[in-house]
Amino acid sequence: MKFNRATAFEKHLLEAKKEHLAPVYLLAIPDAYERKRIAEQVAARIGFFYPDSIFTTKEAIPIVHLLGELNTISLFEKNRIIFYDSIQLIKKEELGGLTRYFANPASSTYLILGISHAKMAQEIYMEGKKHLISCDFTEEKPWDRKERLKNYLRRFVTSRKKKCSLSLIEQLLEKRGMDLAVLEQDLEKVITFIAERSEIQELDLEAICTDQKLANIWQLC
Repeated sequence: MKFNRATAFEKHLLEAKKEHLAPVYLLAIPDAYERKRIAEQVAARIGFFYPDSIFTTKEAIPIVHLLGELNTISLFEKNRIIFYDSIQLIKKEELGGLTRYFANPASSTYLILGISHAKMAQEIYMEGKKHLISCDFTEEKPWDRKERLKNYLRRFVTSRKKKCSLSLIEQLLEKRGMDLAVLEQDLEKVITFIAERSEIQELDLEAICTDQKLANIWQLC
């Protein structure tokens, strides 16, 4: 099953029952930071059913080492969630070993794969579509990505027990662009700045967040 829109994928995660969890999730998302955040979202949903599970991140290790770890049974871990990112960097001849794993995954283990390369993501999906769930944003339109980031940032503010208007989020995007790492960092600064107040105001944003164009000029200097 493949999802090309964030709302559909998030709805699937929210409504997924324990028995409907896939052993493998493929996250085809160009931005590495966004891949990490969505991998955490998937892991959180799996962790809802398996609160004792261990979440680890692997990157740039040979596929043979990853498969060896996946197929090693631990007596101390009840469930494992492994996020293996940047698989577009692995050698093409190693892909066969990875896709063969999909049909016979390790028990009590959930594998989340991160990739930025659209063509390779499609090849992997076609090989393993019977066994995995794919979230593919490689062809996402700019306006769809902006809407996705707006929804994410509002949830981010709520998770910090704060409130803000939609127009404030839009202003932040206008000022800082669509780099999620930068946007999160700025919101953290604003939340620290307002201290005990429950709602972020536009003046708070102006006090903390410089305009991206101005920031770029300073960087050039």
